Amino acid sequence: MVAVSISDATMRRRLDITKQSMSMPDWEKRQNLDEQEAFTQQIGRLARDTGFEAILVPSAAARGKNLDVFSDRLLEGLYLKVINRHLLPPER
Repeated sequence: MVAVSISDATMRRRLDITKQSMSMPDWEKRQNLDEQEAFTQQIGRLARDTGFEAILVPSAAARGKNLDVFSDRLLEGLYLKVINRHLLPPER
């Protein structure tokens, strides 16, 4: 899998992205009401459009990281399988 990680501070510095800029609490308002693409959505879109299959990002909701997979970009024959689903937080 070809993924980019912006959960790493070194990579964020190279891209001039701060953790604070990625955790704006009003991203849904900005996107839905103001009709402006949220910064985090821009990052994800650019990663997908560049050809990455996934992006590893710090979680805004909890401690940890999220692996956001662009399933339409997975190489043929690759698939994801969730294991230990019972250890995941409940869906929102």
